[in-house]
Amino acid sequence: MKCLWCGEKLTFRRGKGWVHPDGKVYKTKLEYPQFCMRCGTKLTAGYCPKCEKQHQKVEVDDHCALPVKEGGE
Repeated sequence: MKCLWCGEKLTFRRGKGWVHPDGKVYKTKLEYPQFCMRCGTKLTAGYCPKCEKQHQKVEVDDHCALPVKEGGE
């Protein structure tokens, strides 16, 4: 089986279900927050024009494993 979203090979683990090669059900990615945590202003590439603060990227959920047969739809 492979993941519908990222195409990585999935394995079935008892007690967890279908997991990605790293052993996790969810895949994560690093991205900037969308709004300033201080004032709520919309950020541009992690930068707040009001507070003049550059925010760091944070880890967010990208998708969960969704198995589909390899080589077929």
